[in-house]
Amino acid sequence: MLGRYGRLLGSFVYRPMHEHHHELLIHCTGPNLNFFFSVLFLAAAIFVLVQADYSPDLKIYSATEQNLTLVPNDIPDEAEFVILSDNSIADLPSGVFDNLVNCRKLFLTTNQISGAASGVFAHMESLETLSLGENLLSEVPRDLFQGLGQLRYLYLGYNNIGSLPLGVFQSLTNLKSLRLEGNRLATLLPNQFIGLDHLQKLRLLNNQLTTVHAGAFNGLDELEDLDLEGNQFTTFQVGAFQGLRNLPYLQLRDNEIRELPVGIFDGFDRLGAIYLDGNNLREFPKTLISGLSNLTALYLTTNKLSSLDDNLFSGLPVVVYITFSQNELSTLPRALFKDKQYLEYVSLSDNKISSLPDGLFEGSNRLRFVDLTHNNITTLSRAVFGSVSHPYYVHIHLVGNPIEWDARVCWMLQAMVEGWFFVQHESLSFSECV
Repeated sequence: MLGRYGRLLGSFVYRPMHEHHHELLIHCTGPNLNFFFSVLFLAAAIFVLVQADYSPDLKIYSATEQNLTLVPNDIPDEAEFVILSDNSIADLPSGVFDNLVNCRKLFLTTNQISGAASGVFAHMESLETLSLGENLLSEVPRDLFQGLGQLRYLYLGYNNIGSLPLGVFQSLTNLKSLRLEGNRLATLLPNQFIGLDHLQKLRLLNNQLTTVHAGAFNGLDELEDLDLEGNQFTTFQVGAFQGLRNLPYLQLRDNEIRELPVGIFDGFDRLGAIYLDGNNLREFPKTLISGLSNLTALYLTTNKLSSLDDNLFSGLPVVVYITFSQNELSTLPRALFKDKQYLEYVSLSDNKISSLPDGLFEGSNRLRFVDLTHNNITTLSRAVFGSVSHPYYVHIHLVGNPIEWDARVCWMLQAMVEGWFFVQHESLSFSECV
């Protein structure tokens, strides 16, 4: 029992873990804590966690793993933390929480809740955290969250929710985090999240989304974390992401995206990273990202790219991290990485590249790591890295290439002696350079 809620080493502290789970953490306040008080605290903790459902001092009501099918009717009015997770509660009828006006955190995670009455939480005006994740909800009544103006964290993940009525979140004006992952959402309508003016985190991963209508994210000016990973997108309408001008990164991994329309990223004033790994992109024109002056990272691993635009990264002064691994690239444009003075990491592994053009990294003096594993490269010229000496230590990963260790690669040995270069290969040999 103690292992579930934490360790007893001194004073009691409650804090939420991972937003939708909970744990009673009991920690030590100092190495010289009197043994007598330690024994008293231990006895009190065992009483709270084993003998009772409610701790008046902590204002915690806990009834987990009790095979409950209904919400208990003996929850004290003054309870601030109510934990009913891991039971078999199937329904939330009207009035069941009306007395919990002081409750700040309510955990109903991992039950069998398939229905909830409109306004069932309406009297919980102090509620800050509500966890309804890992249940059987298939729909969300439009007035379900009525009265929850103080709510900060809402977890609805891993239910069977197929759609969201417009205005369902309109009363949640102080919500910071909304988690909807693992549901059956297929479409996001215009103004889908209206009212969430202060939302910072929106998790929509692992749904069945195929369509985001223009204006779906209207009003989310403060959003900092949007996760759309693991859905079924093949493309997006222009304007799908309008209103997200402060978003620092966009997560679109593991979808089925075949193409992206020009202008899709317009208006992203702060966008620093785009994650497009695990899609079906066959081309990535430079016009897609030409206006993203704050872009530092682009992830395009595991797509179907066979060529790249020569000036793909022109106008992107601060790009640092680029991945094109597991594509179908056979050649690279000569100016692809030219004068990228902040570029540090490039991954081109598992392609069909046979050679790199001279001057590819000209001016990229902060380059630290280039992954070229499992290509068809037979030699590597010093001119690939340009004429300027590198002040940083450059690691080149060439494992899985048919490198010919002849006089053409002797420059690598000299660069290693000079202390700015290191090469990794399963058959490394400089015997012809001695």
